[in-house]
Amino acid sequence: MKRRYWTLGLMVLVLLGGCIGGKERKVSGTVTWNDEPIKEGHINFIELDGNGAISGKIVNGKYEVMCLPGTKRVEIYATRATTDKIDPAMGMAPREMYIPERFNARTQLTSEVSTSENRFDFHLKEEP
Repeated sequence: MKRRYWTLGLMVLVLLGGCIGGKERKVSGTVTWNDEPIKEGHINFIELDGNGAISGKIVNGKYEVMCLPGTKRVEIYATRATTDKIDPAMGMAPREMYIPERFNARTQLTSEVSTSENRFDFHLKEEP
């Protein structure tokens, strides 16, 4: 009889552990550049201690990822074709990164992922 209660108690603890903390949450939103949706890009949610990151695609200005709760550093990257001319060696038009480093490599963007709904919209603009 005691073993049955012990097993039941252990199962309850395991179930609670899976529901409290540590569980990934859906994070979604939009990303615009100069008021236009970013057609293609990537968004990264990085742990502040650097011990983990989640990356997701941006498609037509929208993204959706699964992320652990907590404060994250946010990096946004996007490239675009520089010309319509195809480079024969690459098989595609050359591309350029058009989002400035202040939104990716040197970002100051952060988001607080909570255990409830997480929608973060980023409206990026060129500096005047």
